[in-house]
Amino acid sequence: MEEPKEYLTFKINDQKYALPVSQVERVVNAVAITRIAAISKNIMGILNFGGRIIPVIDIRNQLQLRSKLIELSDYIIIAKSNISTLAFFVDQICGTSQGNKKLKVNSAKGFEAFDKQIDEIVEIEDEMVLIYSLDRFLLPHEKLQFDELAEIKNEDVKELPRSLKIQSE
Repeated sequence: MEEPKEYLTFKINDQKYALPVSQVERVVNAVAITRIAAISKNIMGILNFGGRIIPVIDIRNQLQLRSKLIELSDYIIIAKSNISTLAFFVDQICGTSQGNKKLKVNSAKGFEAFDKQIDEIVEIEDEMVLIYSLDRFLLPHEKLQFDELAEIKNEDVKELPRSLKIQSE
């Protein structure tokens, strides 16, 4: 029998989601990010975190949720995907919990798109929680942009690659 995984649970629009703790690098209070013009509707901008430049994805857009203004009470999750380290805003951090059991995703007709983005559904504290694959949120051209962003160091921010322009507010 498989050992239960530990998950970081969080909420976006009152819906609970989770990531395996092994993918979470850090959780921080919401801070301002640097917006980048014309990169992608899925990438909000970049975050300077301890001298590292980390791309910030728009998780709400990915989940097809209504966008909202970032509030001081929000959090940023910095997580490691198979592609790179990335960050995203969430409304609330619920804590860490062990998944009681994995539930099967119905692969019947109509669930194909649903099945492609979700790694698993886990029961945590008697709630069904969706575990999304961070890698599957990114389109191939966004993966290339992430690679470019991941190579930028803090001292290089003034000289972004031509394909990436900092948007003035």
